[in-house]
Amino acid sequence: MELVGRTLAESDLVIEDAHIVKANISESGISFPSLEPLEEKGLLALKLIFPSDALGLLLYAEVARCKAKDQGFEISINFMKMPERCHSILARTLMRAQMRHRRLETLDREAEDLRHLSS
Repeated sequence: MELVGRTLAESDLVIEDAHIVKANISESGISFPSLEPLEEKGLLALKLIFPSDALGLLLYAEVARCKAKDQGFEISINFMKMPERCHSILARTLMRAQMRHRRLETLDREAEDLRHLSS
């Protein structure tokens, strides 16, 4: 399974209308901005790519909410029938990302403290 994920992440596979967006992701779903609305209860096939981990997952999801925002829509989806192995990989990937984020925050605070001391 991990080999398949790495192959997906590293492949030059072209997917029509593919684009990169910043998203709020959890083990149960994703929330992300979109210029186009999606029909609530609509079904999606997603290719999630985590470049920092050289990892890709193919997942199915259902649109839970589509809310109009200033410039587009906020879409919330729930993953559907995710195999346990994919769920474990996603959980591990999210935990590593949170740890990286916390380390960067700590480094930023320490750098800020050093700047204040040297002033």
